[in-house]
Amino acid sequence: MNDFTVNLTVDPINKYEKAKKDLFQAMKSMQELTPQQRDQLAKEVFGLEAAAYIQRMMKQNF
Repeated sequence: MNDFTVNLTVDPINKYEKAKKDLFQAMKSMQELTPQQRDQLAKEVFGLEAAAYIQRMMKQNF
């Protein structure tokens, strides 16, 4: 259980605003990873082809 924290959050009711908040949080989390961790996560989530595309985007934007 040491790999988790318990947080109290306030989430928007509007689905669009919640999705936007979640996306910003995901982007923040990605920035905290090492380049190797980002590559591995992209491969696991999106597959190899999409991971290569995401890697190019990340290099341009981060």
